[in-house]
Amino acid sequence: MGMGTSSAIVGAYVLAGEIGNHCGRAGERGEDIKDGITTALKAYEDKFRPFMDRVQKGVGDPSIFDKIPWTPFTIATLYWLFWLAFVLRLDRIAWWAMKEKLKGWDLPEYEEMLRD
Repeated sequence: MGMGTSSAIVGAYVLAGEIGNHCGRAGERGEDIKDGITTALKAYEDKFRPFMDRVQKGVGDPSIFDKIPWTPFTIATLYWLFWLAFVLRLDRIAWWAMKEKLKGWDLPEYEEMLRD
């Protein structure tokens, strides 16, 4: 539910961090950059896959919205409920449906990406 942009940003951050971590120091250690890229991509997959598995969990499963007959009346009723939730500031209902609360996965920190 709306996690495509978040996933892209997190994925780009993790990929840049792993490339910086494995390729940034490859020349200092006398390693081949190609080996560093291979290692970085493997580390990226290992770190990013748990995040994506949690984001994608349940995608494609039938929801309550698949069972509603979409008539002009039901659409108007849904709009009215959204308006009421907005007016009453019932944002807690939205958090119930959102997947942004991913527990058990923390964004990695990369020293190579910190500014001095």
